[in-house]
Amino acid sequence: MRNPAAFSGWLRKIVFKHCNRITRRKGFAADPLDTLPDSASTVPQPDEVAEHRETRDRVRQAIDTLPESERTVTSLFYFDGYPQADIGSLPGATPTKPGTVSLPLFGVQPVVLNPETGAVLKDNNVEGHLAYAASWPGQIRTLYKDHDRFEQDYFKPYPGYYFTGDTCRRDGDGYYWILGKVTS
Repeated sequence: MRNPAAFSGWLRKIVFKHCNRITRRKGFAADPLDTLPDSASTVPQPDEVAEHRETRDRVRQAIDTLPESERTVTSLFYFDGYPQADIGSLPGATPTKPGTVSLPLFGVQPVVLNPETGAVLKDNNVEGHLAYAASWPGQIRTLYKDHDRFEQDYFKPYPGYYFTGDTCRRDGDGYYWILGKVTS
């Protein structure tokens, strides 16, 4: 462009000319602004921004008090959405034992259930059905186009627990071994 200072005037002329063509075209209907529905703003309000910032700072302070290995695992699991199996495979995240799915991450509450009674088997060196006592952010939330089946398969077999569909063994050290899928 020969004269950069003239750009704004040139652009304004183009915009006005284009708008003029649109408004003169037949069939163009313009609605008065006062008759348009109110739309919610996607811009957060200042108090929402301040509250979010305060919450984020408190969470970061709490995480900073954890030992280094717990801090890394907690951040990956709760904020980055990594599943337990991926984090457990990271060197140093949890002590490993070949063949196991490792120890549970912080906040994940696996339980071994008696297949006949549904009772929680609390000791180590037990076999049964693997379930979880509480949800966590990386857990499956539904089945595509079949939420009723999701509830039927994962929550109905053992009310109050999320049933994985797996049989497992918890060894003497508390490590979980997946033995296979439950067949009906």
